[in-house]
Amino acid sequence: MIWNRMISFIAYFIIWVFLSWPIDVQHVIAGLCVSALVTFLTSEVFVNKPKNFKEIKRYGWFAVYMILLAYEYAKASLIMSQVIFKPAINIVSGISEIRTELKTRIGITFLANSITFMPGTFCIDADIENSVLYVHCLHADKPGVDKIIKGRIGRFEGILKRIFE
Repeated sequence: MIWNRMISFIAYFIIWVFLSWPIDVQHVIAGLCVSALVTFLTSEVFVNKPKNFKEIKRYGWFAVYMILLAYEYAKASLIMSQVIFKPAINIVSGISEIRTELKTRIGITFLANSITFMPGTFCIDADIENSVLYVHCLHADKPGVDKIIKGRIGRFEGILKRIFE
């Protein structure tokens, strides 16, 4: 329990220092206060297994995840701008129930946020206990839309499993 909070505090403080560069006394004091508050509010959500922070390969996989997320974000922006500028496109929206192999709260949360960056999809709810995501999609009339979405999130799922589980 104490390791969870210490690791969270250190991580939040490092992020604070990088975001408020250059370092001076008032930024350090504010960073310590904010990091302590955020740690108190969120440490049990983000750090379940402190030993995972020692595994360097997880950081490499996180870098891969960020590159994939940036690519999907750019692709989603282009596709959605096409939908907006061509109103003649037939859109039939619906909600799909997608099961995930991820078990940790943070892994499922990252996956839900990643789905939001895919073209035409948005995660509207997550059942953490049963590893189920409810995804709103714009083209729900296509046959096998659940398999299409599951295929798209498969790349994220595999990477997130290596990072968080």
